[in-house]
Order: sequence, then C-alpha cells, then structure tokens
Amino acid sequence: MNKTYLVTVADDRQGRKGGKYGATQHTIRAVVDKFIDVEQFHYSLGGVIDVVGGWSPCEMRDRILHLLENPDPGENGRVYKPAVIKEVLHRMDEGDYLIYSDCSPEMWYFDFDLLQNVSLGSLQMLCDVSQGNLSCFVPWDVKPITFLGGGIHTHYNFTSTKCLRTIPKAWEYRHYYQHAGGMLVLRKDFQSEQFVSDWLYWNSIADCCAVGDGKTIRWGHRCDQSISGILKSMLGFPLLQPSSYLGGLHPCNFLNYCVGGHKLIPAEANALEGRICVGDWVSNGRVDLKVFDVVHSPEGFSYKIGRNQHSLFAAKESDIYKIIQP
Repeated sequence: MNKTYLVTVADDRQGRKGGKYGATQHTIRAVVDKFIDVEQFHYSLGGVIDVVGGWSPCEMRDRILHLLENPDPGENGRVYKPAVIKEVLHRMDEGDYLIYSDCSPEMWYFDFDLLQNVSLGSLQMLCDVSQGNLSCFVPWDVKPITFLGGGIHTHYNFTSTKCLRTIPKAWEYRHYYQHAGGMLVLRKDFQSEQFVSDWLYWNSIADCCAVGDGKTIRWGHRCDQSISGILKSMLGFPLLQPSSYLGGLHPCNFLNYCVGGHKLIPAEANALEGRICVGDWVSNGRVDLKVFDVVHSPEGFSYKIGRNQHSLFAAKESDIYKIIQP
C-alpha cells in the first residue's frame, strides 16, 4: 500500500500573522496524529537550512541559502517550500503521496470534532485524477472569476516579478488561472519530481522569485505560488474547484478534500486565451501601454490603459492594435 507524507514549514522570524506559524505547526501535528495516518515532516527555518546545507555544493544550493538569510518572505521567495518538498519527495517510494500544507493560522481554525469521517482515499483519488499534481483554484479576487484578468497569472505577475518573462514559454500561458499555493498534493513519479526540480530552480533565482517590499504587489500575489502555478499551467494540470467545505474549513486546508463532492477544472478551461486581460501590454500602433483594469458593460469591453497608474485613459477593444510581450 502506498504511504502518504505530510510536509510543513514554519518561519516566524518576521512576526507575520502574529508570529503563530510555529504554534500552528504544533496544532497541525496534533490534529493529524489523532485523525489521519500519515508520516509527518515539520520543519523550522533552521531545519530547512540544515537540509539544504547538506546537499552537494552547487550554485543553486548557494542561491537558496542566500535567499533564506532574508526573513522577508517577499524577498526570500518562500524558497523553503520547494526545498523541503524536494527533500521529502526524494525519500519516498514511487507511487507514494506527499501533502504540503501552509502553517497559516487562519487555515487551521475549525471544530476538530468534524474530522471523524474523513479519509485519505478521497484526497488520493483526486490527486490521481489530477495526473498526480493536485492544488486548488480559489477566487481570491473581489470580482467574480468571469472578470477578465481576475485570478490569472498576469493579474499577479506583471506588478511584481519577472516570472512570466523569465521562465521560457511561460508567456504563452499568461491567461491561465493561478492556483492557490497553500496546499499541494503530489504522487511521486518522474513528472512530479521534474515539476519540483524546475520549481526549485526558478524559485532560487532572485530576479524571478523575489517580489520586493510589497508596495507594488497585487493582493494575493506570492512568488512561490506564481512560479509553481505557471509550471502547472505549462504542464497541463487541472485545478481543483471546491464545491463544499467541512464546517467552514479554509479552502486550502487539505482535510476538505478527504471527503467527496469536489470537481476539477480542466487545464484547457483555465485559459482566457485571446482576451485582453489585466496585466497585459498592448499597442495602439504608436506606443506600448499596460492594461490596469477591464470594464464589462452591455456595450462590450473597455480598458483602462496607460504607461502607469497615474496616466490612465479609457480605450475600446477596437482602439487596441495588438497584445505584445514586454
């Protein structure tokens, strides 16, 4: 029988969310020990550094260790996540399952008594149907997902990082929906190992993974999420669309998916291909401009475009010459 492994990381150096990542990690351990049969790996930041420091010397290892010196997750790229996933995946047998869960406190506020009838079999089945790579689509944006630009890669990336312009061919997938990075379930095979290796590689390059001080970032953007999400889009993995939650559990809590009733969004349905979306750069035949907002009315779509947010003007679709890659 295939085994299941749970992986978490807690880094409280910056005091984000009340400095409760470590405490939440203890909660996760206790809950999982009581209800779910998995082997657990819970890392502190020091533990991650020990793991990476034990790898064979190479340029990527040195880049990761350098990033981890910075306590700001916007600057270190949360590179600890793919690092520990790669480490545990290496220890697993072919066909085993790995669950990664964030230690965000809000993900673990719920009534533990609701966990009496959960089963890993449902989660493993969803992972298998998802080609061994399972994560959620959660519409964080205040606008519905039918809004052109809400929840897609360009909505997050062009305000903060060079992901789409750094990873080869990623630009072609700019209109695919972003996944939520708080939960990831992998079935170990060649494809999942290659996915994690590629994720760690791009997540170790500061120009690709560091989003800066947060002043120019769209709400909800995370570099680890953008990089892994783009790679998932490029590989054609579907996304999980929650249909119900156990007692109001956070949508990225993996225990939600230990019961049935959820559905997948096929990869080809994730794209808004051919549409002009927030974050795109366009040309009116004379100058290149960025799309900052899309307005949908009975008369059709119009766009707020400009060189920056302080020089916006309205444009109709007929005014735009073409979508360009910056």
